[in-house]
Amino acid sequence: LVAFISRANEVGMTPIYDLLNHHNGKRNAKLSIVEGGVQLLVVGGPVRKNEQLYLSYGIKTASTMYRDYGFVEDWPSAWNFRSKTGDNFAFVLFPDGVAAINPTGDLLKNIWHSNMSLIEYQALVEMHMRNLALADLERFVVSARGHLDGFPTTLKQDDVILEDKRISLDNPSLSASSVDRSSIEDLVSAIQYRSEFKRALNSAMMYADAMGKSLKEHISNQDL
Repeated sequence: LVAFISRANEVGMTPIYDLLNHHNGKRNAKLSIVEGGVQLLVVGGPVRKNEQLYLSYGIKTASTMYRDYGFVEDWPSAWNFRSKTGDNFAFVLFPDGVAAINPTGDLLKNIWHSNMSLIEYQALVEMHMRNLALADLERFVVSARGHLDGFPTTLKQDDVILEDKRISLDNPSLSASSVDRSSIEDLVSAIQYRSEFKRALNSAMMYADAMGKSLKEHISNQDL
């Protein structure tokens, strides 16, 4: 039942297709409903020999991916948070710290429904970022920094806690069904997600800050 809820598509569990891993950035296969059944289609060009097939679980935030599937997507990963002042922020993170701050609906559609190379995705994000107002970039940086400072622990402290809890899980006195073991596993999972979020937010903050400084320099040069 759990497998059906988490992995099933609109026609239920599908042999072979349900063995494929998820990756929105590298998606090269999808399921098509046809008369009498379903077909597995290749999308985005030919698939080379020994190349892995990826499907998409859909457009989901990192918190939903972690809750439903137990992992944070490699890229693109979508995140959101609320600042101390009550403002809602969203960003989509790519490799090399490239981030789309406050992504538009059209940008999200292009990201999740296109089959492009990583370089093309990053170029699309950079174009979006250069169209943002300096005030929006600065507001994101301030809010992100405040949010990071509001956590009770640093990333280094999280790493120490995780190592300590993993050592506890290796304790032979903890049975596989014990309440203590279950509580520790839940705590490890929560801290792992918190650490991933901190890293993502810090990367997005640094990228937004760099883009803001670049925009400031551009404005200053125009005023000369």
